[in-house]
Amino acid sequence: MVYVNNNSSQSFLSVNKYDDDIPKDHISRLIKKMVKMILNIWMMRMKKSRERAAYRKTNLLTIVLYAYYDNHTSYREMKDLSMFHLVYKYLGDDIKPNERTFQRFIKDNKETVSKVLKKNC
Repeated sequence: MVYVNNNSSQSFLSVNKYDDDIPKDHISRLIKKMVKMILNIWMMRMKKSRERAAYRKTNLLTIVLYAYYDNHTSYREMKDLSMFHLVYKYLGDDIKPNERTFQRFIKDNKETVSKVLKKNC
């Protein structure tokens, strides 16, 4: 068995970024760039929420777009994937929304999400 040598005088710092583990030519990088470009145009059209949003709309939109691309249309699947799947963590900047959050986001911004899907798919 291999053991790590413990040295009490040395401190360890580990910075893990999801960006490092995803290939440079992965489709998730394209989706993230696409959302950043088009969201500035459509941010004015997105419906204002009832209160302050818990999560940024860019993060939720990238997760939803990639989930639809990956044939995961269930809100529960989106929740589980955003909690445990590396690509979804990268796209959402490690947010952990529940299924109700996805449902509300899609319901409140249905026109914007459908336009993005129609225009870019």
